[in-house]
Amino acid sequence: MHIAVFGGSGRTGRELITQALAHGHHVKALVRSPKKLDLTHDRLTIVKGDAENRDDVFRTVEGTGAVLMALGHTKTSNKDVLEQATSHVVAAMHAYNATRVVNLTGATVKVPKDVKQKLISRFAETLMKTFAGDLLRDSYVQKGILEASGLEWTISGDLAY
Repeated sequence: MHIAVFGGSGRTGRELITQALAHGHHVKALVRSPKKLDLTHDRLTIVKGDAENRDDVFRTVEGTGAVLMALGHTKTSNKDVLEQATSHVVAAMHAYNATRVVNLTGATVKVPKDVKQKLISRFAETLMKTFAGDLLRDSYVQKGILEASGLEWTISGDLAY
């Protein structure tokens, strides 16, 4: 399978790429700084660009059948980076007939069929609302875009956020 990865130079994205390659997949990874992704492989194509740039996203999704997203906020990112990137990814997936998207988000973002949240999860959500409200809002908008996309989507929460 040919897979597009967004957020590939981060800790989780790098692991997604490594595992996809180990399972024989071809990977296209969009990264702002290729030097940060210190991986080389004959089935890995590194695309230099920005997930908020529509053309860069379309170049990355072209020729793939699935997308893995491990994007996050950085000190310099726009407060709606997830919304913008996800909108571009969904449009590109429809344009190129890619059907499957898996997105990693923060553990405080509730999705259908989640198990009932425990006290620690509710506490984490309160902290996120207080100290990272923009990130939480952006994550919920991202979730809504995926839910309305008509694609086969999975959203997985990461307690490390």
